Order: sequence, then structure tokens, then C-alpha cells
Amino acid sequence: RHRSYTLYMLGASLSAVGMGAQGLAVGLELYKRTSDPFILGLVGLTTAAPMMLLILPAGYIADRMDRRRIVGISMVGACCASVGLAVASAIVAPVWVMFALLFLGAAASTMGRPARTALLPQLVPKDIFENAVAWRTSVQQLCGMAGPALGGFIAVRSITAVYVFSACAALGF
Repeated sequence: RHRSYTLYMLGASLSAVGMGAQGLAVGLELYKRTSDPFILGLVGLTTAAPMMLLILPAGYIADRMDRRRIVGISMVGACCASVGLAVASAIVAPVWVMFALLFLGAAASTMGRPARTALLPQLVPKDIFENAVAWRTSVQQLCGMAGPALGGFIAVRSITAVYVFSACAALGF
């Protein structure tokens, strides 16, 4: 069980860093393309909309199906969206294509979020559960800062590479 929890934390952390890096890259690329600060607000709305629309059905599905499978499928979906963003970035696809891929990636992540959260009690014994939650919260905060920072370092060389990194991170989870 301890090994499973460690692998879960590593995978979730890697995925969170990748998504944070991708979030920075998308905003940077779309602002560079359009020079419109309003586009950044649309990026936020596009990634938040799936959560508002899908979080309740995602919770229901997480309670009814195998959570590991749900997490795996959602990470494959997020990976595919990141690969799509990399291709769209490389060929300078229309902005609406970027938004569609963002929406699909956010939808995939949202569908897996309740299952990822519900896996923790299955991986750790009750006597250390509180400590595990504290660790998970701390690691999530750290990843929330590390992801955009790493994304910035990678984006200096290539924004497309940030999307590829995010895809690899999701696949790694």
C-alpha cells in the first residue's frame, strides 16, 4: 500500500506540474498570437467551463466505476489534448482549434478528478490518512508553483515543447 501511495503521489505531482506548465504556455502563445489580454480571460473560462458542467456527473461515475480505470482514461484524454495542442502550436492552427483542445483537455481532467481524489483512502491505512492528506495538499501547492515556472523555462526555447512535456507528464501518471 505504501508503494502504491508513493507512486500515486509521484504521478499526480508530475501530472499537476505538466498541467501548470501547459496553462502558462497556452496563455503565452495565445496572447502572442492575438495581442489581446481578453484572450487570457477566455482561456480561464474555457478551462473552467468543463468543471462547472461535468463535476457532478464525474463524481457519480467515480462512485459507480473502477476509479483506477477512470483516472487512466482521463489522463489519456488529457495527454491527447496536449499532443493536439503541440501539433496546433507547431502548425499555427486557428485560435479556435486551441480553445477546442483546451476544452477537451479540461473535460478529460475534470472527469478524472473525483476518482483521483477518492483513490487516496484506498491507498493508505486509516491511521495515517490525515498525514497523507496533509502531504497531498502540500505537494499540490508546490506543484501549482513549479508547473508554471517550469513551463516558463521550457517556453523560452519552444512553446510547443511545453505541450509535449505536459502530454508526457499526463501519460506518466
